[in-house]
Amino acid sequence: MGGMTAALAPQRRRLRPGAALLALVALAGCGAREHVVAAACRMPGGKPVERALARAPGPVALQDGTKLSECVAEAVNDAQLQAVGAAFTTAAAHMSPAARRDPAVAERLGYLVGAVERGSARTAGFQAELLFRMRAFVDPGRLGREQRAAAERGRVAGRARG
Repeated sequence: MGGMTAALAPQRRRLRPGAALLALVALAGCGAREHVVAAACRMPGGKPVERALARAPGPVALQDGTKLSECVAEAVNDAQLQAVGAAFTTAAAHMSPAARRDPAVAERLGYLVGAVERGSARTAGFQAELLFRMRAFVDPGRLGREQRAAAERGRVAGRARG
């Protein structure tokens, strides 16, 4: 019997790594949800974001119905966050010069920042760099008094329903 146990032992060792791998694969699939960021959130150039912001401070959604905050919250890996960040910061950078002169544009820009804040609040902090960059566009030193007030109204609206 001792010889049989010795003969079986190597087989057990060979099975354990395979069984462990199978268990890991099974666990990885359990409850895993594929996070898909809407295509409109990732469009280069930020034009879909700017078009959607024309409705701010009212409810803003991209053409497919996705809220801006959902774009941020659903971006859970580097590639997704980079694509969303590029679209959002491009839109903000395009709007920024006009926001310095026009309170209505400052309000839309503030809405975008508020929506990023709302989306970031539902995450574990992965979006902190995007949030930092977006807030810089409505920095008080960049805007006049009237534009700052408009941007803050927009932020409040963006946080509430962005």
